[in-house]
Amino acid sequence: MTGSTRDFERMVEPSKPLRITALLLNNVPTTAITGPVEMLIIAAKLAGLPDPDVRYISPYDAHIHTFSGLTITCPTPWQQVEKTDIFLLGCCGDPSDEAYLLPDKLK
Repeated sequence: MTGSTRDFERMVEPSKPLRITALLLNNVPTTAITGPVEMLIIAAKLAGLPDPDVRYISPYDAHIHTFSGLTITCPTPWQQVEKTDIFLLGCCGDPSDEAYLLPDKLK
């Protein structure tokens, strides 16, 4: 993908933080979300942008249980996210768990 600085400036307002929304599902590796989020934060810093506004959401409840046994709290209800610049959907875990099937209310 190629683009000019002007193209980038039309997409991102340098004075406003990048809005990143990360969808967390049960039984997924934490690195499926934390890795991409950290890389986007580093990229924003290197580009001289403000620290991104990262929101972790879940379609189920406020607590997600990861593949490794960690529990992550999602402080932002998904219904409160009206706009986002980047939407991250990490690994969907074991296909037999059907974690990738989102509730109808979220679709």
